[in-house]
Amino acid sequence: MRVKRILGLLLSVLMILQLTGCGFEKERPLVRVPSVVSEEAVPYTTYVQRGDVTYGKSEDMKLDNYNEIHYGFKAKKLDTTMLKDIAFDRLYVSLGDMVRKGDILLTLSSETLENSIEQYTDQKERNEITIRHLRNRSAIDPGEDNSVQINSCEEAIRIAEGYLAELEEKKEELVIRAEEDGKVIEISDTALSGVVTSYESLASLVTVASGDDTYYAETTESTTLKEGDITTAGNGVITYDVKVEKVERSSAGSKIYFRIENTKDELVIVSGMKVDVAEEVKKDVLYVPLECVKEKDDHYYVFMIDEHGARIAREIKVDEILDKTVVIREGLNEGDEIISK
Repeated sequence: MRVKRILGLLLSVLMILQLTGCGFEKERPLVRVPSVVSEEAVPYTTYVQRGDVTYGKSEDMKLDNYNEIHYGFKAKKLDTTMLKDIAFDRLYVSLGDMVRKGDILLTLSSETLENSIEQYTDQKERNEITIRHLRNRSAIDPGEDNSVQINSCEEAIRIAEGYLAELEEKKEELVIRAEEDGKVIEISDTALSGVVTSYESLASLVTVASGDDTYYAETTESTTLKEGDITTAGNGVITYDVKVEKVERSSAGSKIYFRIENTKDELVIVSGMKVDVAEEVKKDVLYVPLECVKEKDDHYYVFMIDEHGARIAREIKVDEILDKTVVIREGLNEGDEIISK
């Protein structure tokens, strides 16, 4: 019986070990996945080529006859006390309005300035009333001499008029007028809300564009472009079709005028535009597409696939970047396979 109990106990222990995975058989090896790249994961590749590269010679496009004026308040004559209580008065224009030189765009106000104008206006009017009264009395009684009082009132009037002239000049600073004919292209939040949040918010209240959207580009190279040609221009973010309006040629080069092809009747003003004005050819060079080349810390790299199928980076020396083509100085050979995507 004792032997049976021992054997039963041993069998129970073995069953528990088996159930908990703590048996004596060896641990199963991990499944090894073969290093085969699926067809979808195979990278796109291309080959290093040698030959002639034709590329566009681009130049900056500059606006020929366009100007933007930012209208706002510029304190020149107002006293410090008058500057403290400047408020918005009235906006006379809306976005898209055409304005003429001299038109009022908006007006500001100063309570201190208005109080001063009112004070000297009252002083002038009171003295004018007093003079009329004294002259009426002299007319009734020719023997009454009121010349001293009249002279005093006239002097007070001259003083008041002098101050009023100065104050009106100061008030004119609060009237913002257009300096040129143009189109209202921007109105600030301060002007739209009528709430002055800070003195700085008065610096630019209304922006008016004048002129047109004719661009020009200058080049020392000869150009095949002629009036009426359509080409493209862009700033890296947006691309436009542009039409050649005029070409001026001289011994120094060419000046080419463009207009953006626009179906709407509005100014198209874009900064940082470049346009191809001529074609250049690099003879017998080693080159790859720009999308294959990576740059970091002024070093250039391409990625290749080694014999094990792994991607490896190779540093290269770049000679030039021409549009979407990179001319290689060293680090690659013709026919080398590199990753393009």
